[in-house]
Amino acid sequence: MKTRLLLLVSILLLFVSLAQAQLNFNGAGATIDFGTVGFGINFFNLTPTGGTAPYVFDVTGAPVTGFRIANRLIDGVPNNASASATAVFIGVANVPGIYSTTIRLTDAASTTVSKTVSFTVTSVDLYGPMPTNYGVGDTVSFPVYGIGGTPPYTMTLASGTFPPGLSLNQAGGVWTLNGTLTTARVATSFGIKITDSLGKNITRTFSPAVSPLRLLPASPATVSPRILPTATQNQSYSFQLLVAGCSGGPCTFSIVTGDSLPAGLTMSSSGLISGTPTGVTFGTNFSVNVTDPAANTVQYRLTVFSLPQTPQPLGVNNIGIRDFVSGQHVTDEISASGGVPPYTFSVDPSSSLPPGVVLHQGYNIDLTNDPSTLIIRSKSITVGSSSFLLRVQDSVGNVATRLVNVKIGSIGTFYPGQNYVGGANPVFGVSYTQPLVPVGGTPPYTVSPRIPGVQGLTVGNNGLITGTPAEIGRFLALFLDWSDSVGASYFNN
Repeated sequence: MKTRLLLLVSILLLFVSLAQAQLNFNGAGATIDFGTVGFGINFFNLTPTGGTAPYVFDVTGAPVTGFRIANRLIDGVPNNASASATAVFIGVANVPGIYSTTIRLTDAASTTVSKTVSFTVTSVDLYGPMPTNYGVGDTVSFPVYGIGGTPPYTMTLASGTFPPGLSLNQAGGVWTLNGTLTTARVATSFGIKITDSLGKNITRTFSPAVSPLRLLPASPATVSPRILPTATQNQSYSFQLLVAGCSGGPCTFSIVTGDSLPAGLTMSSSGLISGTPTGVTFGTNFSVNVTDPAANTVQYRLTVFSLPQTPQPLGVNNIGIRDFVSGQHVTDEISASGGVPPYTFSVDPSSSLPPGVVLHQGYNIDLTNDPSTLIIRSKSITVGSSSFLLRVQDSVGNVATRLVNVKIGSIGTFYPGQNYVGGANPVFGVSYTQPLVPVGGTPPYTVSPRIPGVQGLTVGNNGLITGTPAEIGRFLALFLDWSDSVGASYFNN
C-alpha cells in the first residue's frame, strides 16, 4: 500500500512538473494585446517560459507592415528591452489603426506555441526636448509639440509633478514647460497628456533631473553661459568657468576623455581656461564634468571659438543630415563657419519647414548638444522628401543661406546593447562584431557605405558589422545607405 502511494505521488509530481514546464510566452491566454503606442520605432517584449532554451520567435500570421521579430541571440534587441525577453516585435509605427498578427515560439525541442498579438497606433502624439541637469536658478523654456490628430491640442499634467518652479503654458499655439527652477531633484518621472479636438489622446513620460549646480554666465554676458568668450588666434586668452551651488567647498572641473580645447589652450582643475590658441576653429565643442566636495556632479557641453585675425566669409557647412524615421523623435546638427560668431539660425522668409520638423539653437535646449550648432528635430509622420532654405546670421549682421534637404523615411535602425564581440567600441587589431538592426519597411534589406568606413570593417546586408579594425582614430559615424525589398531607402550616420 505504501509503495503504491509513493508511486501515485511520484506520478502526480511528474504531471505537475510537466505542466509547469509547458512552453508558453507572455502569460496565459491565446491572445496578447500590447496596448496603444505612439508614433515612431516601437517594440514589444516577447518572454518565453517553460520548454527548452534556446528559443526562436517568428511571425506566422499576416505581416504587419514595418514590423519584424528581432531575436536576442540572432539579431540583438534594444538596450531597454526587458532582461527576460529573448526577442522583441519591433517596427516603425506611423499610420494610426489597430494591427494584429500571429507570433510563434519554437524551443530547442521543436515544440511550438502560437498566439494572436495586437496593438493600436495612436492618432495623436507629442514630442519635445526634456533636457536634464539644468541647475537651480536657471530660467528655462522647453517646447512641447503635438503631431498628428486634429489640432488644436490641449496638454495637461497626467502623472507625477513638474520640476519645482516649472509649469505648462500655451502661447501663440505653442505649448512650453517653462519657469525658473527652484529645487534640485534626481531624475523624477512625470507624464504630459495631449488631447486633440476630437478627444484622441496619449500620455508621454519624461524624467529630467535638476542639478544643485548652475553654470554662471560670463561677464560681460555671452549669448549663453555655454558659449564662452571668443578667443583670437595667436593672442593670449583667459576665462574662468564659474558654477553656483557648490557645496562643501569649491567645485572641480575636468574635460571629458576624448574631448579637447583648441590647440594652445588648457583648463585647470579650478575651471580656468587659458593659453594662446594656435589654430582657427569656428566652434570647438567639448564636455566638462563639474563636481563639488558633496559629490554633486553635472556635465556641460561648451563651445569656444578661436577666430582668425582676418575675418573669413560666413557660410553654412556641408549638410549631410541623416534621414529621419517617420514618427520617431530624431535630432541632427548643422553648423556654420566664418564671419564673427556666435551664429543665429532661422528659416529664410522665402521658405518653410516640413510639418513635424522644428529648429533649435544648440545652446538653448539640450545640455548634451553642441552649443554652437543648429539642432534640427523631427517627429514627422509624413513619408517623403522636401527642402527648406536655412539662414544663418553672425553677431555683426553678416548673412548666408543654404538649401537643406529633409527626407522622412519608413526605415530605421538600432544598435542592440549586446551581441558584440571585441568590446562595445572597435579596437585596432582586435576582431570586432556588432549588429546594426534595420526595422520598418519591407524586408529583406540591402546596405552600402556612402563613404569609406573604418578600414578592416564591413557591413553586411543584415546589418552585421564585422572585421578587424586596421586603422586608428576616433570615428564618429558610419555613413550607410539602406534599402528594402520595395525600394524604400534610408540614410543613417
